[in-house]
Amino acid sequence: MMYFAELLSKKIKVNKPVLVVSNYGWGEVTGERLSAKLSEAGFNVVDVVEFRGAVRDSDVAKLRESVSKLIDAIKG
Repeated sequence: MMYFAELLSKKIKVNKPVLVVSNYGWGEVTGERLSAKLSEAGFNVVDVVEFRGAVRDSDVAKLRESVSKLIDAIKG
């Protein structure tokens, strides 16, 4: 994932809103690290959603809320 973040930071202009979605299968701190990496590269990290294992109803609700934040950020 960090390699992907590096590619994004090189290919896409800064100050773009992004939403970080992480599964604990990648490690409990991956969402935070990816968020920090993207922020350092100049992206506007709107939110970080982390869940463990299978997606639950509460995870879906959090994802919907975060996607709404992302849409609002894109609209400006």
